[in-house]
Amino acid sequence: MNVQTKAQSGSGVGLSFLDGRIDGVRRSARREVRRGFVEERVVEPQKLVPADLGSILVFAGIWRNAGLIASLTRREVAARYRGSWLALLWPGLQPLLLLGVYTFVFSLVFGARWPGIYESDVAGYAIVVFSGLVTFNIFSESVRPCPKLIRSNRTFVHRVVFPLEILPVVQVATALIHAGIGFVVMIVVMVLSGATIHTTAFALPFVWFGFAVFTLGICYAVAAAAVFVRDLEPLVAIALTGAFFGSAIFYPLERLPEEIEGWVRLLPTAAAVDLSRRLLLLGELPPIATMVGPAAISVGTLFVGYIGFMKAKGLFADAL
Repeated sequence: MNVQTKAQSGSGVGLSFLDGRIDGVRRSARREVRRGFVEERVVEPQKLVPADLGSILVFAGIWRNAGLIASLTRREVAARYRGSWLALLWPGLQPLLLLGVYTFVFSLVFGARWPGIYESDVAGYAIVVFSGLVTFNIFSESVRPCPKLIRSNRTFVHRVVFPLEILPVVQVATALIHAGIGFVVMIVVMVLSGATIHTTAFALPFVWFGFAVFTLGICYAVAAAAVFVRDLEPLVAIALTGAFFGSAIFYPLERLPEEIEGWVRLLPTAAAVDLSRRLLLLGELPPIATMVGPAAISVGTLFVGYIGFMKAKGLFADAL
């Protein structure tokens, strides 16, 4: 009886110790880099529950981890400009300097004009191009780091209980912050140049939200595939270059041949750039019928990318 009692007691102590270790790992999952050192943050386990694959609400997991996403987004924005003299002034200065470069090259050197928009204004073409570039950068800035996204965060894969599905969300959120800053710079320049600020410009965040849905789906697919296919990084760079020139940033979609224009308008990148330009500079609300196709493609891309990422998530540790 004494031996049996001791065995049961020993097994209870062992299970308690194991439970304590697991609980400790779960509670130390959140890490935040500040001022060059790693600070451990305590996170309640229920906030790290991954989103359910069977649910059609993809954003459920994002909502449950909203606090962690906000923390990592702040870290990402701060880390990008840490150590520079102008620090967080760069997000506003960079688009302003780019606008100046575009004005000099396109308007003064090439004398380019955009038909129907600011044709008599020296900076008109540059403003039109810049408005499309700000929107397209939501896509390019989010997707470009994704081939290395999981590998550069392999600590989260191997050692801690961490919702890896929020890493692409952080990339998209960071790109949206930079796009918002670029939007403010563009509005200030338009006011100073005497351009009309249309009320439809305030609908631009809704366009960017829909575009972010498509972008997030691509980020999920690229981040998951790059874990197993290391050659994906140069292919993504080439694809982004093709998307850049194919998204009607430097030319109106109407200049394309009719048999090509309809297909290009279905591309969410081209549709988002053209729609942003119309809302901001022309004050036009496009017919809803023209938005159904890109919206359906965006939602479908998000679901396919997200489900594929979650299914491949369990294989990341072995691949790394």
